[in-house]
Amino acid sequence: MTKEKERTYKGIASFDSGKGNTMEITFPKVRPALKFTANLRRLDNYKGEFGFDWMRDDYQTICKDYEKLKKEYTPTKIHDKDYFVTWLSMFPLQENVKLKLEVEILEGEAIDVDIIKLPSKDGIRFEPEQIKVNEAESKQIKIICNSPLSSDVMIDLLDKNDEKVGAINVVKNDEVLSLPINIVLVSESRHIEKLKELFGNRINSLEEFLQKRSFNQAFIKPVLTNNLNNAPIISLDDFDEDDYSGTNLSKKGKDRIIKRFEDNINFEKGISVFLIAKNHERNQAGDSRVIPLDWSYVFMYVNAGNISDFTHEIGHALGLTHSFIEDKKYDRTESKVNKVKSYKEQLKKQEEYLNKKLSEEGRKTVNNNIRILTTNIKILEDNFSIGDNNPYKFTQSKTDNFMDYYNDAKSFYKWQWNVMFKEVKKYYSN
Repeated sequence: MTKEKERTYKGIASFDSGKGNTMEITFPKVRPALKFTANLRRLDNYKGEFGFDWMRDDYQTICKDYEKLKKEYTPTKIHDKDYFVTWLSMFPLQENVKLKLEVEILEGEAIDVDIIKLPSKDGIRFEPEQIKVNEAESKQIKIICNSPLSSDVMIDLLDKNDEKVGAINVVKNDEVLSLPINIVLVSESRHIEKLKELFGNRINSLEEFLQKRSFNQAFIKPVLTNNLNNAPIISLDDFDEDDYSGTNLSKKGKDRIIKRFEDNINFEKGISVFLIAKNHERNQAGDSRVIPLDWSYVFMYVNAGNISDFTHEIGHALGLTHSFIEDKKYDRTESKVNKVKSYKEQLKKQEEYLNKKLSEEGRKTVNNNIRILTTNIKILEDNFSIGDNNPYKFTQSKTDNFMDYYNDAKSFYKWQWNVMFKEVKKYYSN
């Protein structure tokens, strides 16, 4: 937006007396009222230092459920135009949280007296606190949080008449969770040193990346409990062809690794990251699971080229699916809901049998039926939970989300912050 001098609006009225005399009167023309909206957006050099989520312009075309998605961004109307409120997550007293202003003029022209006010609220303040509309475009705004927030705070951006022209939500930040990250080396004994060399640079910078450029957005502080020099080792020396599928570890092979870990190592808390001395034949960086909900293992292969690959796989362990459309595995379909209902009815009948006089063999059979039904119910309900917690899907590689593929990953969505925080608090934190 360029700065312009205020224009003079004048009109001229002419009158004819009927006797050949005319008179002209000059009077000012009323300047149209300025109508505009203001948004705070990320700087172009944003690297994930804080959480920031907003309704992107292209979501209408790349989001599977755009109408439902709107509700995540506190929809409102400003000057009869749809407006969606952004979300900011930052730590108390965090430095260098900077955004930029974007202004859309809907009607009229801005002059020097037209301003945007950014008022302080609940310990949140802005520098500068106000700015001229005609100087606002791409203006950097610093956000300061002086004290912890015990609840989310929405702050309205105002015009010179204190009318709302925009808003920003700042997320509750009075609790930060520690997440232990345990490194485990998995290799033939002859390749241990090579494995350390291949992963060296990434592991050396991993904690800082996880703490300052990814999980910080969800108020999670991952802490490496060890390093490459003191990490426990699981040997692959006695693994045979049944433990592999091609050059990949088979399910049996991964299960063997986990069993050896649980029998001989077994850290008390956190996520255990297995660094595997193998390339993945499909060039996959790593893998993990979202089910069961308390799954605490991540497999990383030597072809994991980006440090953000660790964030992606740990994100799975913390309850996040891919951000793009895959199958309907986690959908709450009618048939699945009916299946759970049927299982629960069967479970109730089996539990009633236990109150009857049964032979030892009969009681054993009923208890086994109860175990199977309980397991089946839990699997389906856990799948429902995962689906409910990951409600929106986007076109693959069209976002900068950590759970996308083939992208410059640097952010999580607001609902992903909530899912991971709850998972860490329930299953993994000290």
